[in-house]
Amino acid sequence: SSPALRELTLKTTLDLVPYLSAPNMEKLSRYLVRLQSDPETSIRTNAVIFIAKIAPSLSEISREKMLLPAYARAMKDAFPPCRLSALQSLSKSQDLFSKPDLAAKV
Repeated sequence: SSPALRELTLKTTLDLVPYLSAPNMEKLSRYLVRLQSDPETSIRTNAVIFIAKIAPSLSEISREKMLLPAYARAMKDAFPPCRLSALQSLSKSQDLFSKPDLAAKV
């Protein structure tokens, strides 16, 4: 598929999040994690931003398993805007984690 189509799909999916069931949110979160390894830098950056926006909607278990590793992976990205978006996303969602988890995993 084309990078432009993947990016537009990513951006428009955010509007569907309130209507998704818990199992579908789990599938979406796994898909977003896979998008972090996309060759297109804008898709990787937007995936991190999307993850931060859906973080409050995720279950506690999903947040523990997915969010901090996703942010940590994005902070190691070669593309500086992706690293910046990871840092900003972590800052916005830091209240979802305990301080020991933040210290150990980031």
